[in-house]
Amino acid sequence: MPFRVSQEALEALEWPQLVALWLEQCRTPQGRAHLKASAETGAIFEGDLVGLRERLAETSEARALLDAEEAPPLGGAGDEGPALRRAARGGVLEIEQFTLLRASLETL
Repeated sequence: MPFRVSQEALEALEWPQLVALWLEQCRTPQGRAHLKASAETGAIFEGDLVGLRERLAETSEARALLDAEEAPPLGGAGDEGPALRRAARGGVLEIEQFTLLRASLETL
């Protein structure tokens, strides 16, 4: 049985305001689009206990890194889509595009 949140619970949580705050924190257009679509469809909520436990483990790992003052290396995350499309067509990339791609790859 998939997990469902009632409209009453979402209203009590002021769901649209929460999503708006999260959208402000997204670093990439892809992240914003994913969050917006997930929030609108309800896919942002895990559908089963296994998925929930996986997300909690990821959250615990991130919290431990932050507590140890070892922030995850997310500084390079950006919109690398245009550079990747250009390279896929055999185009020449500018140094700034290479730098963005390198920084993004280092975050993986």
